[in-house]
Amino acid sequence: MPIPPTSSGRKAARTAHHITKAEPRTRVTSPYFHDEGTQRLPDYLVPNLDVVFCGINPGTESGAQRRHYAHRSNHFYRCVHAAGLTARLYTPQEDHLFPHATPYRLGLTNLAHRPTARSEQLTRAELEQGVVPLLRKVGEYYPRIVCFVGKHIAEVVLRIVRKTYTLTSHTWNGPPDLLCADSAMCTEPTTSAVSQRDRGYGLLPLCIRHAHGYTYLFVTPSTSARVTHHQLDGKSRIMSYLVPILSSLGENSTSNTTSTPYVIPCLDISTSSLRT
Repeated sequence: MPIPPTSSGRKAARTAHHITKAEPRTRVTSPYFHDEGTQRLPDYLVPNLDVVFCGINPGTESGAQRRHYAHRSNHFYRCVHAAGLTARLYTPQEDHLFPHATPYRLGLTNLAHRPTARSEQLTRAELEQGVVPLLRKVGEYYPRIVCFVGKHIAEVVLRIVRKTYTLTSHTWNGPPDLLCADSAMCTEPTTSAVSQRDRGYGLLPLCIRHAHGYTYLFVTPSTSARVTHHQLDGKSRIMSYLVPILSSLGENSTSNTTSTPYVIPCLDISTSSLRT
């Protein structure tokens, strides 16, 4: 007959079980979560770039590596290359070479700078506080286009600018059949099918006037693999609309007889300081 365990035996068994129980794993996060701003993902900006890509904020992988769009599943570099903006495929480790890329010189920045696993972890204040610094970068570096990599970034910028500043009107003679985020600003392209999913992407109803001319704003889908309403080919196709815009902004754009006038609300920062 088995001998029932004594109370001391049961206590010893519980102690042994407690000792051998696996400790919960500590989640590894970016070392830049709690920085004071002295270390953060660097901007890659020089004057007069063709396109500056503005993300919402770095992911944890980008924060840990200090490389833009560093997660292996992110579509960013493949999209940029497939859209015809780089002559070859770049890697996250080559992000610092973007300002010297061909055929177009490109830049990289973010609206917010705290790395998070998901953009939803950012506060509304963090996003809104990034708008004025972004506008100052536009005035300092005067790129031809700022391309927001994600619709939420564009929504934040448009909301703050419209709420804070008085806008004027600017007429730009651009390429026909251009994809516009605001359907009232231009007709849908006739040269390629525009799906319902494409609506809200393209040329934005806002441009920025500065001491060197104008910067136009564009929005593409987020290149995160979590964003599935557009796959890689769809994201690249929308991004490829940047190429005809850049061609129209070239030195010989005035000789283009097939241009279409676009009336765009405009923020003039050339003569006034930006209010926070």
